[in-house]
Amino acid sequence: MRKLELDYQRKPSSITLLGVFICLLAISVLALMVIKYTQVNQESQIAENELHQIESRVNRKTDTTGLNETRDPRALAKEIKQANKVLKMLGMRWDGVFSAVSAAQRKGVALLSLAPKPEKRIVKISAEAKNFSVMLDYIKRLEQQSAFGDVNLQSHKIRKQDPQKPVRFVVMADWIEE
Repeated sequence: MRKLELDYQRKPSSITLLGVFICLLAISVLALMVIKYTQVNQESQIAENELHQIESRVNRKTDTTGLNETRDPRALAKEIKQANKVLKMLGMRWDGVFSAVSAAQRKGVALLSLAPKPEKRIVKISAEAKNFSVMLDYIKRLEQQSAFGDVNLQSHKIRKQDPQKPVRFVVMADWIEE
């Protein structure tokens, strides 16, 4: 059996050539990164200054009404038309439509969607009824509502894959504002 030697006071090893090379490599990479960072920072500052100059030029071209002189008049007219449309929709009385649909509701009919088209004064109602007679009764109830003019069945389909075979249908109703 060999003799076991334990050295608890080992002397530190001397500096190796590989260690010095790695240290110099790390310092050079760090120096390159600092140089690149300063270049990117300077480019960023230049871009920000250009942006501020452009913004100040645009602000000088804005007239007293706040409208940009360089805007296309057709695009501006289109935006104004859209804004007027939104204002008109906000001024409409939606509560009549919602209360009429709610008053026509009956057992066996599930309302799937309600899509008012105020520019055409039409309401599109998608629903599902337990059977065909329940669907027809619901349409009659919609016709009796004072908020709606003509009520027309747009489409219907019996869902044969469902064991209860419900009828999914779409109704278009003329919207009469009260």
